[in-house]
Amino acid sequence: MAEQKAVVITGRGQRLALETRPVPTPGPNDVLVKINIYVRDLGYFIGENVPSPFGIDLVGVVHALGKNVDKFKVGDVVFGNGDQFIGDYMGTQERTVFRLQEHPLAIVGGGSNCGKFAIQLAKWAGFGTIVAIASKARSDLLLELGATHVIDRTLSDKDIEAQVRSIVGDDLLHVCTAVKAPDLTLGASLLSNSKKGILVPLTAGKVDDTRLNKQAGYDLRRFLCRPHEDDRRELSTIFWKSFPELVEKGVFKPTSFQIVKGLDADKINDIIDEYGAGKNPTRPNVHVSNI
Repeated sequence: MAEQKAVVITGRGQRLALETRPVPTPGPNDVLVKINIYVRDLGYFIGENVPSPFGIDLVGVVHALGKNVDKFKVGDVVFGNGDQFIGDYMGTQERTVFRLQEHPLAIVGGGSNCGKFAIQLAKWAGFGTIVAIASKARSDLLLELGATHVIDRTLSDKDIEAQVRSIVGDDLLHVCTAVKAPDLTLGASLLSNSKKGILVPLTAGKVDDTRLNKQAGYDLRRFLCRPHEDDRRELSTIFWKSFPELVEKGVFKPTSFQIVKGLDADKINDIIDEYGAGKNPTRPNVHVSNI
């Protein structure tokens, strides 16, 4: 029988000890989980039953299945609880553990400055799949920031939707449009057809619902870049208070910029002309004075 190491309580007032114990064989309705993380000391429930392992809440990977288990497969990342135990493996009932869901997110305009921060924010928030619709020339940068896939924004809307669905299937419940887009229909079209999703545009625009087939509908939650408004003030205060530390830790990387020294109207006009010509210049920071 295979063996594993386990940390156990040997007696009241005694220090924990490392022992060898058998790897359990899952029963018909059990799963065997290879453990990554244990939390929560249940030593105070053990009473006189020593020596005994402790700990109950877990995160790990399904290693083996009982013959009646059909909601999991080997390799699934799960969390939950089971018998008190801290070791390499735990056998527990199927109903006490749950699959970790890594929700996908698509960002239309992922190469814009707002899009770059949206990618980093999504990575920080724990989205498992982050699909950026952007210029392929920016793929390397966007992948470095946290995108898992980059789809060429010059493709037709139909082809973009097809590529997104090839990545996430019909499970996309969150789309952010991070670029000025009077027509928001592309973002809405990427959402699941069978489950209710959420479209968050950062600018004003409209969705042509006649071009969609959203059986469960969708929510349109506008966030028009005005975080100082009353309904967002509390959240904004928390975020901006934390932001400098997040930059220092490398969670967020500032976007590239060019410096315009002084109130140089000619230089600023030149940059605006580049925007107008579609040259996509580096965003200017105007240094009016020294701090």
